[in-house]
Amino acid sequence: MTEQEQLVGNLFRESLYTGNSIPEIMELFSSKISQNFTAKDFLLLQMASQLFESAQIRKKAHTYMKMMSKISSECFNLIESKHSELKFCTSQRFKSFLSELYKRYERVQDGLSPEIKDLPALRIILLEENSQKTLRIGYEIAEEIMETFSKLNSDKDFPLYVNLSIPDKSVSQSNFDQSKHPNVLIPDSKILIPKLSNLGKDYIHFPKDEGYQSYHICFELISKSDSSIRIFSEIQIRTIAQHMYAETGPANHREYKIRRTKKLDKIFGFDNKKVHISGYYPDTNPKNEFDYSGFLKPTFVTERSKTF
Repeated sequence: MTEQEQLVGNLFRESLYTGNSIPEIMELFSSKISQNFTAKDFLLLQMASQLFESAQIRKKAHTYMKMMSKISSECFNLIESKHSELKFCTSQRFKSFLSELYKRYERVQDGLSPEIKDLPALRIILLEENSQKTLRIGYEIAEEIMETFSKLNSDKDFPLYVNLSIPDKSVSQSNFDQSKHPNVLIPDSKILIPKLSNLGKDYIHFPKDEGYQSYHICFELISKSDSSIRIFSEIQIRTIAQHMYAETGPANHREYKIRRTKKLDKIFGFDNKKVHISGYYPDTNPKNEFDYSGFLKPTFVTERSKTF
């Protein structure tokens, strides 16, 4: 562990053991980073600034999740009207603090901006057989969502501006090996919608190394009544087969988080007995822990499905 990593971890634990809420801990940690690092550590200072901003967002999480719920409802109604026979479900969540911190710090370690655009996210799962036809429908839905929200921006009765945001990275190649993941279905070139490769992150066409597939679209949501209320959000579109592969298969997010946690726990590991966050109930057995604070687990999850 480097001296920088050791100091970052110590500052995190000092903040974690002192604060009584997630926003308070984030503000404390942000302040300590700013006080202990210089301009040569500009990515860490950027992370501190963004954590402070995120703390203010979390203080108004219900406001932002109402905005996300509006997006969720519009997407659900759009899919139902455009693809009336399609079975699908939608769910939304607000990223946990620890997941946010780890993702931002990983980006710093990789020499990237610590900015993330998926604090609130909506997932759309197509509950149909994993076929080229279903993949094509997924791409069509992505295009329809972009077109619909562009039109709604000029609708005076719609409460939000929904502006398409450029992806934080280009997805045009990967080290994915089809021979290791024969059950991963790659889309035929004839079903692709070319412009979508630049407007979102197409992990369906270019799966991650372990076979993760999903199409990600990022939007900035802005309240029309108060432009200071704005947030980046992400919409993920995948099939049920892709979702199962991501949840329980080789690409499962839990295993990814375990790998990431093992690496970053050396820096950010903590004694849960010293944590006193309202809504977090630690236990010696992690399976018995409860967390309603948004510290370890995502919050504000809603789910809606159309299966008949």
